[in-house]
Amino acid sequence: MPAVLSGMQSGHVERAASSERRFADWLSRLVLAAHTLP
Repeated sequence: MPAVLSGMQSGHVERAASSERRFADWLSRLVLAAHTLP
């Protein structure tokens, strides 16, 4: 049972990290677009 729980936790952490990278990528694009505006 603990192995299953740790597997679920690691999977959740990986998903959170990928969504965090996606958010950072979106944020950097937004900042870049804001800088290109007059």
